[in-house]
Amino acid sequence: MGSAGGRAAQWRAAVLKCLTAVVLATGAYVFYAHRVTMLDQVEDIVAGPRGADGTRSGGAREEMAKDTPSGLFAAEKLFERALTVHARNAYALVALADIETQLAGAGVDSRASRAAELRARAEVRDIALPERFEARALALLQEGKSAEAETYVRALLARYPHSTGAPRLNDVLGHALRAQGKVREARDSFRKAAGGAREARFTSDLAEALIDEGSFPEAIAAFDRALQMSPSHPRAQIGKARALVALAREGRGDPAVARALLEPVIQAPDAEMTPALRARALAVRADARLVQGDAAGASQDAQAAVAIDAKLSLALKARALAVLAGPDRARGEESLRAAIAADRFDPSTYADGADALLAAGDPAAAARILDSAASALPKSARLSLARARVEERKGDLVAAQAALDQSLKLDPSSAAAYLVQGRIAEKKREFKVAAQSYARASQLRDDLPEPYARMGSLYLATKQVTEAIRVFNEALARYRATHAPPGVMEAFYEDVHSSLGKAGERKLAAEWLKSARAER
Repeated sequence: MGSAGGRAAQWRAAVLKCLTAVVLATGAYVFYAHRVTMLDQVEDIVAGPRGADGTRSGGAREEMAKDTPSGLFAAEKLFERALTVHARNAYALVALADIETQLAGAGVDSRASRAAELRARAEVRDIALPERFEARALALLQEGKSAEAETYVRALLARYPHSTGAPRLNDVLGHALRAQGKVREARDSFRKAAGGAREARFTSDLAEALIDEGSFPEAIAAFDRALQMSPSHPRAQIGKARALVALAREGRGDPAVARALLEPVIQAPDAEMTPALRARALAVRADARLVQGDAAGASQDAQAAVAIDAKLSLALKARALAVLAGPDRARGEESLRAAIAADRFDPSTYADGADALLAAGDPAAAARILDSAASALPKSARLSLARARVEERKGDLVAAQAALDQSLKLDPSSAAAYLVQGRIAEKKREFKVAAQSYARASQLRDDLPEPYARMGSLYLATKQVTEAIRVFNEALARYRATHAPPGVMEAFYEDVHSSLGKAGERKLAAEWLKSARAER
């Protein structure tokens, strides 16, 4: 047996080992507990605290998904807080980089440098999350590198075809395609994004693409879906207002409703709205005021929008249309050119600009604007129809018919195209074809007043006065139902009054006009 001292030494060694093990175990437990607590804290911030049913809600991710300025500002603060708790949290880093990049693109001060710094940190760590990829692609778009952005995103989609981030990537791909004028491919990409995830942002992007192609009712339905997902979503409010104004321009929408949608965006405090969204809202309100006949108010709103964003095509177009409401057609055409230079791929600038120039009595300038569209955009039903209207006004019925045939080939269900077809047939004195065209237009869109108004003129030409009055009243009912602007209503009243007078029915004309105005 060993000495007493040896045994004591052995005991001391054993105790030391036990103490060391306890310390190490305690340290490991403390580290583990700290890490678990830290991760729980981050999860509370990112996904929200747990409710009574165990589910989380109300966190940074949810705020980000709202796609509203207040939501992005709130998510920004929450992700910054998450990084103070866990400085190397990968998701918080890339999500914050994505938010800052979006805010920089929306014109929010001091976000560009911060966004670049965060993106660089995410790139160094090669964090394979959709938010990092989106942030980089958006930055490329902000730098005007749309082709590079497209290549980058397509490679990611090929690498991660079934990723939960695919909708986000398809959405940014849509923007890259739109920036290059590939409007149909862009619409399809936005549709994939909207179909892959229920987020207001993706649905609004699809709706804006639908406005580009002139599908206004479908766009309104999509914006309504976005507003269900994210109430008070500014882009959806602005976009829906824009579609309503476009319909009002056709005599079947209410610009007052559009303006009511825009007021909350325009009046919101700076802490709750981005400069880019406020500028867009002002530009669309300018458009609504033009439809209401308030050219002075429209000019003020357009100038205010341009003051915020001097390159905003919508604002430049509204300013041009306000100019064209006056006598200076040359300056109006020049202003339209500025709007086109800001966004060559917005069909509404060409179509609305050509219509405004026609209304101003300058079909040659309208034709020049549409010539510019031909070199920038693929053929579309909307632009072909605008060309048909211009050629009809110029008196070139052969060219008008050719453009109309192209429009109907691209969109056989266009009631507006059949209206133009009817007018062309009238000028050719092919009254049976004209009547058939107006009937077809009314079948496709029973809410349209114009087919009935035109059929009334045809009935008067064949002395069928009773039938003429009947369809004039049908047109009147539809103008009222669609809340046609006062200027449109007055033009209709005068047209019916004049047509009845020319048909030798002056007394009936006066009685009809008095009755129609009394029922307003």
